[in-house]
Amino acid sequence: MRDYENSFSLAICEFFSDPAISKTDNSVMKQYEVSKSAWIELINYGISTKEFNLVNPESVFHVIVFAYQGVRMYSRLMEIDHDVPNQIINEIKRLLLPGEI
Repeated sequence: MRDYENSFSLAICEFFSDPAISKTDNSVMKQYEVSKSAWIELINYGISTKEFNLVNPESVFHVIVFAYQGVRMYSRLMEIDHDVPNQIINEIKRLLLPGEI
């Protein structure tokens, strides 16, 4: 999350900021939907095996994806405390894993 030098997210934003591309190719949305589907399936599987708490899988997916992308984006704009990614990971664990505090 804290890789200041290499940002695939920045390249994606640059590429899809071209109006001609964004109107004809919605690859980012397609990738988002594929990723969302896979994460929701994984989370539902974890719930069914009782390895994960009963959560809203779509909400947890959004927390994971957008928290990750938020740290990536902000790390390009400012110094991010080294503990921020760990805090996010710990909160996601707390949401998903029984007995996590």
